[in-house]
Amino acid sequence: MSVRLALAAAALVAAAPADGPEAYPVHVRVTAAPGVGLQRVELPAAILAGAASPGLTDLRLFDADGRALPLAPAAPTPGLRRVALAPLPIRAAAERMRVTALSVELDPAGRPRAATLAGTPGRGEAAATVGVLLDTRALGGAARRLQLTATLPAGQPVSVTVAASPDLRRWRTLGEAGGYAGDGTPVALTVPLGDAALARDWLRVMWTADTRLLGPVVVRGATLETAGDAPAAMEVTADAPEPVGGAVTFAVPFATPVISIAITPRGAQGAVPVRVLGRDADEEPWLPLGQGLAAVGRQVPLTGTAARVLRIEPLGGAGFAAAPAIRFGLEPRAVLFVGGGRRPYTLAAGRRGAPDFTLSRASLGVDGPPAAARAADPPVHLVLAAPDARDAQRRQALLWGVLLLATAALGWMAWRLWRGTRSGQAPMPPS
Repeated sequence: MSVRLALAAAALVAAAPADGPEAYPVHVRVTAAPGVGLQRVELPAAILAGAASPGLTDLRLFDADGRALPLAPAAPTPGLRRVALAPLPIRAAAERMRVTALSVELDPAGRPRAATLAGTPGRGEAAATVGVLLDTRALGGAARRLQLTATLPAGQPVSVTVAASPDLRRWRTLGEAGGYAGDGTPVALTVPLGDAALARDWLRVMWTADTRLLGPVVVRGATLETAGDAPAAMEVTADAPEPVGGAVTFAVPFATPVISIAITPRGAQGAVPVRVLGRDADEEPWLPLGQGLAAVGRQVPLTGTAARVLRIEPLGGAGFAAAPAIRFGLEPRAVLFVGGGRRPYTLAAGRRGAPDFTLSRASLGVDGPPAAARAADPPVHLVLAAPDARDAQRRQALLWGVLLLATAALGWMAWRLWRGTRSGQAPMPPS
């Protein structure tokens, strides 16, 4: 251990409060790599969902003797991202046709619902689904593969082609794959996309066969796997409180920024167009954080602004009939530390008002690539509650108290100045 590391560790231990993991509401076990060199650990969802500060200033790593080890923030490891997409049917005449245009049908909320091919049809007037459209305009990065769940005609090989376009007119082919179902049961198709770059593109999936299709092809689900600079969000599930007036409002029990939220209506209720708002106190205005669709397999991207209270409002219609299921996407975090002290280690968080003892990587005094430590990842499920009106009243009373005290101080200073003027003396400076 270098002298610089020893000094940093001594300063941290001297400044740290005399407590251990038991003083923090959330703690998980960390299995360190062998040796005492630089190590890296990705923070599990339990820690992120229990953090008391957006900057994780309350994070601690304790050894088996309850001593806090120096920590430094680290960029999370980029990883694969898997996004479920809703297939939008592309309809056309059953016979071959000369395609002249492709249009998208929108619902009342402005969301894409279906796509239609236009052109000169051949014989036959029956309509058929000849492909599906996938809305990937909000996604970016390198497209690794597209996974499809589909029903194919029994005993007939089918070829699937995936193409991308920013305007639904000029298409570039990304990948192809073949599928076969001997008995007509749903199959899983994986179409490699060769790490093609996506930037506000639509994806189109079309299918063909060497002979006329003996039955319909039905795409039941699609999942896009991308590899980008940003790692996949850490997900935490939760139950929301009952809606009031069709909207759902709840207190966020953690401080980690939320970068996406998936909202699934309960029961037989269908998709609900929504907007997500946030604020820290009742006296503050609501800030828009995101807008999208509350539906199975859909996510609403958010701005990543930390807020104490979130509100999910319907955009038209009656709103939510029952409390929806929530899945938060939390910004992933990782930290560096130097293995030392007696093992095992414990990662702890959630203590409000804990001082920030985070160091820079240079302060750790160890160079080279870090070894990989592993934190336990227990399942996390939150039960969200409506905002506490008593907390809001206390904050409002405190604010009024501060304002009245400031007004009284200004009045006292004005009276002192007025008294000095009346007596013909120079005004007395406030003591």
